[in-house]
Amino acid sequence: MRSPVRLITLILAVLGAALLAQSWQPAPHAGAAPPLRFHTSGQATTPQMPLWSAIKRGTLPELADMEVRHWKNLDDLRASLLAGQGDIWLGHLEGFAQAALRGAPVRLVAVTGWRKFSVLTTRKDARELADLAGPDGVVRLAVTPRESPAMAVLREVERRGGPPMAFTLAEPRQLLLDATRGEVCDMVVPEPLTTVLLDKVPGLRVLAAVEDLYTQAAGGDGTLPLAGLAVSARLCAERPELVARLLRAMGDEAVALAQDPERAVAVLPAEFAAFIDPATVRRSLERDPIQVRPAADCREAVRAYLALVLPESGGPDGASRLPEGFFWP
Repeated sequence: MRSPVRLITLILAVLGAALLAQSWQPAPHAGAAPPLRFHTSGQATTPQMPLWSAIKRGTLPELADMEVRHWKNLDDLRASLLAGQGDIWLGHLEGFAQAALRGAPVRLVAVTGWRKFSVLTTRKDARELADLAGPDGVVRLAVTPRESPAMAVLREVERRGGPPMAFTLAEPRQLLLDATRGEVCDMVVPEPLTTVLLDKVPGLRVLAAVEDLYTQAAGGDGTLPLAGLAVSARLCAERPELVARLLRAMGDEAVALAQDPERAVAVLPAEFAAFIDPATVRRSLERDPIQVRPAADCREAVRAYLALVLPESGGPDGASRLPEGFFWP
């Protein structure tokens, strides 16, 4: 039997050898950049398809191992932007603008979501928005998500001669439950949740696209700059060539994906099926087209839209309060 002294000596020798071996492990390459962080939403489908397609094609090898995090709502998105937690974000334009107005170092690179909101109803005889009005002449609509910009857009439709409207806010799951029970007849919902509801609620149909209602009232082409891709100011400054290739690759992929809906659905990572099943995403493309435009090419459209949904982004004289450099490049 070994003496206590010899046993302690042996243990110390083993520990010393282990520490020595650890000290000889090759150190990480000093110049290796950490993986980029992408903050996105599993509920957003069309606006991020071009990005995932470019990554799968190998056009953007720098993003092949990026760290993906999912934000839950606009508050969550804004928090990550203000804290500088991320390199690339997929989100609503008003979320990006609000964060930028509060000092977040974020730059809008591309607008990738242009048609998303539908007015849905189970009323068989309704042909236009005014047909949903009650005896008092007010159109009452359930709205999800609770911070939906569609409400501000419809308020502008009302201001320009549309019927008076009142909104009831609901979480997506609650609205789905209420609609299934027949407790809600009229609602405003984004894709792909619109497609989910159409599948589950008997008699539900699309009365009108919110973007078309706005165009009828105020002019335009039936689109609004709703969602897009933003990049941290740091990444834009340190790796402008990557941001330029990112924008170019998404534009190229959008053209190809718009002509091949099956491939468009297939480019989304497999884990996205836990949020929205691929068959639903495929059908949602009928109302939510794939389109990418550089943010710098649609500044006026973005500013006009933000003036509707985020009044603090503009001054009383119509001038934009967005910080210099909000639009990349």
